[in-house]
Amino acid sequence: MRFACLTNMNYFVKHYLIKKHCPMLTQAELIIVGSLVVILPVLALISIIPGKFEKNDKLIWILAVLLVPILGPIIYLLAGRKNKIK
Repeated sequence: MRFACLTNMNYFVKHYLIKKHCPMLTQAELIIVGSLVVILPVLALISIIPGKFEKNDKLIWILAVLLVPILGPIIYLLAGRKNKIK
């Protein structure tokens, strides 16, 4: 039951977003894109949750990662990790 959300997200990406906008992608490319959609947010959340941030920055980053599927995690991994309190 835990992974139902991830499976549904892969199904959504594979059948609605990618096939509608990029009908010429191969199965390998679909697997890579689907994996990125799942792996990037997981990596970002693993970094965000135990980290210490100022004020509400942790909540803002979590929402950004979850609500902006590809760009949110990329922006956090490139720029947001610098905002952690050490």
